[in-house]
Formats: sequence, C-alpha cells, structure tokens
Amino acid sequence: MRITSKAAFFATIAASLTTLTGCMHIQVAEKDFIRPDRVTGYQAKEVLSNELLQTIKPGAQVQEKSIVVDETLKLNGLSLQVDAGRPTVLYFGGNLSHADESLKSLVRQTSACAPNFVSFDYRGYGRTKGEPSIKSLQEDALRIYDEVRKNTQGKLFLHGQSLGSFMTGHIMQNRSVDGVILEATATTLPEVVSFKTPWYAVPFVRFSYEPTTLLINNAQAVSQYQQKSLVIIGENDDLFGAELGKKVFDAIPSSNKQLLLVKNGPHSGMMNKAEVQQAFCSFINSGLN
Repeated sequence: MRITSKAAFFATIAASLTTLTGCMHIQVAEKDFIRPDRVTGYQAKEVLSNELLQTIKPGAQVQEKSIVVDETLKLNGLSLQVDAGRPTVLYFGGNLSHADESLKSLVRQTSACAPNFVSFDYRGYGRTKGEPSIKSLQEDALRIYDEVRKNTQGKLFLHGQSLGSFMTGHIMQNRSVDGVILEATATTLPEVVSFKTPWYAVPFVRFSYEPTTLLINNAQAVSQYQQKSLVIIGENDDLFGAELGKKVFDAIPSSNKQLLLVKNGPHSGMMNKAEVQQAFCSFINSGLN
C-alpha cells in the first residue's frame, strides 16, 4: 500500500535537476521507475499469519500461494478468504508494497464489504526473489491473473495502485476482466517526468528514455476496456499528478465508469479515507447484481 517518496521515486532525476548549471541530458531508465527491496532496503514488518489475521478479521483465513515461472523462479503471494460468497479482488500494489502488509491493511479498510483478496509480490519484492523489469512484471501480471481466475469462483476484480495500476492496465489490455479499480494511476513515464520537472528547469534539460520504459502507456492500455471501472485520484498527488489520472479515466470507453477525485488526497494511503472505502465497497457490492 505504500510507495517511495517523491524524491526517492525518481532519485536520479531529482538529484540532477537540483544541480542544473547549463543544458543537461538525463536518461530515464527502468531503475527510476521500479524500486525493488535490494534498492530500498525495505522489509515487511511481520508475516500475515492466521493468528494475526484473527485479531483483524475473525473467521478469515490466509494461505500462501506460488506460481512457478521456471526452474529458478516462483512468484509468491497470499490468498485471503473472508467469505466464499463474496467477490475476490486481485491486488497489485505500488513500490514498497508487500503482500503481507497490503492484505493486512486492505482487510481492515474494507471490512464494510468484506471481499476476498489475493496478492503476489513482484520479482525482487517481499516473498518473491528475482530481478524485476517492466517486461517481466507485465508478463507476471498475466500469469498471476490467469492462475487466480482459474481458481476463483464468482466475480474477480482487479485493484492496482500506482505501479500496480500499470500492471492492472496491462491485464485490461490483454484479458476479459469483470471490473477494475485504478488508484493513483498515470498515463506514460514521459508524462510523469514532465509533471515532475519544475518549470524553471524545462529550458535547460532534455530527457531521453530507455526503450523499455515506453512499454508503459496506461491511456492506451485501457482504451478498449468496456466493463465497470473505478478510478481513484488524489487531488494532491505529488508523484503522478491528478491530471494524469484523469487522462486515464477519460481514455476508458465504457459508460460504466466512475471517477473519485479525493480532496487533498495524496499519492499513497488513500484507502485509509472513509470516502474511498465507501466508493470501493459500492463498487464491490455492485458486482453481486
């Protein structure tokens, strides 16, 4: 549920912009976008065990899940069963997101509607080893969706926050999905960089992009999606900006879509807000009709 700070997310870019003395060229690479544990040093504070879960949601059960990619790599995550009759949400978190902490927070935040949850750690994050790249994360997102869809009865919704919203967009582009929540999303990395570049630096800096960073285009990814969707944007999102999230919303052609602009909403932590929890649960409950 958490994400790196504004400075840390594009640390190289931010550092360069503060030392401008003339025309400067900056290359934006995947490492400026993807922040695995080896870079941040972050570790989950505690494992989400069934004993811990009972103190949060009595009767719920958590199970470890794995998906084999090849002989050297497994994607590891958790399935949290609250009520077999309720919809299931497949959650893709942001940078610093670990399944143990994400699901612990989500089950608290969504107690009013009590969906089931599944979440897997990205390569290089939490329970999953390996080295992430944009291409491998996109491929893994499809692997995860296909496996969870195969083993899920009833409605399966996607919820992607920040980095996870791009993985969710990739699934929307390549699979038929029951419904989608995009939280703190954006369009492309060049537009994010443009948003984060202060006006006074624009005449003095030129950006180029590692080709693989251009695989991210959420406005394009959602442009054929016809099912229900909820897009949650923070008014004060200092990482992506509210306008880029609005562009993603506008690109969704479905008439069954809702935009929630959270007043004073930040980039991360919006699920702690009552209005966001209410919109989330309304979305989940509408899936029962």
